[in-house]
Amino acid sequence: MKATLLRVLALLVSVSLFVAVLRYAGVGKMGEALLRIAAWLPLLALLEITIIAFNALALRSLYRAAGADAPSRAFWRAVYLGNTFSVVLPAGRLMTETWKAVRLARYVTGPISAAGAVGCQAAVLLGNAVIAALTLTAVALRCGMTWPTLAVALFALGMIGMGGSVFLLGRAKLGRWLGSRMAMVQAHGPAFDDAFLKSSRALPIAAFYESCARLCQLTQVAILLYADGQALGVIGTLATYGLLLVGAALGDLLPAQLGATDAMLTIAGSHVGLAAAQALAMTTCLHGAQIGGALFSAAVAFVVPEIDRPESVSTATEKQP
Repeated sequence: MKATLLRVLALLVSVSLFVAVLRYAGVGKMGEALLRIAAWLPLLALLEITIIAFNALALRSLYRAAGADAPSRAFWRAVYLGNTFSVVLPAGRLMTETWKAVRLARYVTGPISAAGAVGCQAAVLLGNAVIAALTLTAVALRCGMTWPTLAVALFALGMIGMGGSVFLLGRAKLGRWLGSRMAMVQAHGPAFDDAFLKSSRALPIAAFYESCARLCQLTQVAILLYADGQALGVIGTLATYGLLLVGAALGDLLPAQLGATDAMLTIAGSHVGLAAAQALAMTTCLHGAQIGGALFSAAVAFVVPEIDRPESVSTATEKQP
């Protein structure tokens, strides 16, 4: 009951924040800007589906490095069904990884699925750190010593610090440490540590896939700027994306970061050459692409049937190409 109330509260905050930003930008002007770029929404949704696929490839690389794998049908069904959580629930990415870990544990074992979830979080953070460093340079060149530059700098430092911390905690035998203090973890702690040590060999590959996902998001931003006739160039595009990343980080506890990314880009957009209405139209289209990806994910999960009897881990592993 408490969790449901918190989710409803998060949704109310998101909607209220979005409405406030919409009134600030102007409904009429935002509608005009939205009409100019709405035709590109199918391509944005296709890129969103590609982002989901890159996230899945990152997870699969970690599983295979640990010596396990899930049947393709079960794996992709869990991936796409889990993606719907990233849109409709607060802390969507965390909920998605948790869902996939629970659903796929029957095929790759609990310790490996947990290690994969932790490794994916580390890969996401490291992938964000790479693109954040690029966007920080662009924002600094475009905005100078202003608060958007400071915000992106703090984001970049946070991604580097958190990504490194997750990786180091896994290699520091976190499972054994928790097992010595929590009885419920004691039986699986050593197995988790061993699984994470093996899967971490593929962390550079997983981080590469997550970086590719970030590049797809950057492409979405470039398309929207082009569609609205904004000739901001490479520097301006990277700077705009950097502001969106900060907004997404600030709104991580809100469903699909609704309201947070909108407020960030609408308020800070003037520093990169965007009017408030144009910035809000862009973020609205990005939300639309996320919804399109979620609908596609739900359709795939509905069409692809569940496996009646889970295959053994050894059988699943033998199917690796």
